[in-house]
Amino acid sequence: MNTKPRLSVIIVNHRSEAILNDCLVSIDRSDNRLDTEIIVVDNPPNVSPAPKVELRNAVVKQVVTKRRIGFAAACNLGVAEAAGDYLLFLNPDVKPEKTAVDRLYSTLESSREVGIVTGRLTNADGSFQPSCRRFPTLKNLFFSRGFFLRGWIKTQEGAYTLPDYPEITTVEAAAAAMMMIPKTVFDQLGGFDESFFLYMEDTDLCYRLAGQGYKILYVPGAKAVHLWGHSTCHYRFRRIIWHHVSAWRYFRKYHKSIWRQAILIPLVSGNCLLSLIRELFTLSK
Repeated sequence: MNTKPRLSVIIVNHRSEAILNDCLVSIDRSDNRLDTEIIVVDNPPNVSPAPKVELRNAVVKQVVTKRRIGFAAACNLGVAEAAGDYLLFLNPDVKPEKTAVDRLYSTLESSREVGIVTGRLTNADGSFQPSCRRFPTLKNLFFSRGFFLRGWIKTQEGAYTLPDYPEITTVEAAAAAMMMIPKTVFDQLGGFDESFFLYMEDTDLCYRLAGQGYKILYVPGAKAVHLWGHSTCHYRFRRIIWHHVSAWRYFRKYHKSIWRQAILIPLVSGNCLLSLIRELFTLSK
């Protein structure tokens, strides 16, 4: 590719070498009208890297971190090397269908009010995998996937995690597992907040983007298979801690009243402890 790329795909790779090539090939074989570069941020590099795959269309750049840094910081590092006008953040365990990238781009280009677009993720068995949500509040926190007592609370559909929609729909926040955004908008927002080591960095970005008047659209026609948790399955206990620490950082950043903080401290720490105990009990079976 001799011309300047129109699209930069940012993939943060951590212990996902076994499935990374499937992701790269799916991008390369997609019905994509855009000159594309793929930037793989090895965070950090694995001792036994995956065999190199030969791509027909996309160009792959490799960025290597000296030590393990957070997901937000690794994404920002990849963007610093990006030459495209548009950024597509993609997890290495995501395989977009052939038309997914083009559908995201077309939707993003449909209006200047649109700042982020995301697609429809499914599990390996084809079942729907929720990837859009509302902004966290003290009320809807009880309906989040990670809340320990969720099974005992009557579920309110859409209270936090949003359902599938048959048509393009405006949502509050989307996961960075598959997220497209203009680079100018990303730079305008200052990128991902690197104080989030893992989790909630995408929700934080969406919150700041909405504050600038942009829309976030869910595009059900842009489909992809997501092998959720492939990288973090190696850190079952740390994953729980990271999730709760990030939730605490988010609420501390946007919900600063003293009484909310007083409620959050026992709520978040207690839920974290109960979740760790449940995970330990699961492993002991």
